[in-house]
Amino acid sequence: QTGSIQTTHVESIASVSAEHCCKEDLDLLRSHLASRSSSDLNLATNPLLQSSIREYSDTASTNTLLRAHRLMVRLREMDDILNSAQRQGRISFYLTCRGEEAIHMGAGAALEVGDTILAQYREQGLLLWRGFTLEQIAHQ
Repeated sequence: QTGSIQTTHVESIASVSAEHCCKEDLDLLRSHLASRSSSDLNLATNPLLQSSIREYSDTASTNTLLRAHRLMVRLREMDDILNSAQRQGRISFYLTCRGEEAIHMGAGAALEVGDTILAQYREQGLLLWRGFTLEQIAHQ
């Protein structure tokens, strides 16, 4: 039953359209966070809360939060599959990054397109953010 719940969740995430996560939603979230924040950090300028200049090809949207969420779900699924394959002896080596997905997406969103990334073990999320396919990551 857990597998069917997980599959249903992933399918529901994939069916979210860009029109449900529009610019007004991000503006509302920014203003809500700004009114609640007691820290010196200005959350409204966080890169994850900014719309992208260009449309993301994997979400057909400029919504950075939507993209980050989809990639975190994709990364978790990829981790489960590759970790299972490693434990079955089908691949020789794999380290998961379970629990670190949000760190990757936040760092990826904060970097500029031309910034160099030297991803190591457990940093597959940065590669996903930069547009690497699951197949390219598995071939490393």
